[in-house]
Amino acid sequence: LIRKSPVCLRPPYGMMNKHVEEYAAAHELLIIPNGFNSCDQQKLSVAKIAQRVVDDADSGEVILLHDGYLHRQNTVKA
Repeated sequence: LIRKSPVCLRPPYGMMNKHVEEYAAAHELLIIPNGFNSCDQQKLSVAKIAQRVVDDADSGEVILLHDGYLHRQNTVKA
């Protein structure tokens, strides 16, 4: 059986409260912490995004990348 709905939730800005916890539980979602912010939403160059992740992200850490803004080409290329 393939699940077509999300299986995890990263609360925006990492903001947690009882409502978020209850929503996640009701929808059987695993809450994922913020992890490492690539800062790609700051319109960094491809090289800066990639270098920041390589230099500063820890092994096994979730890397936050954004795709909800107009200029995401550099994020995809990085």
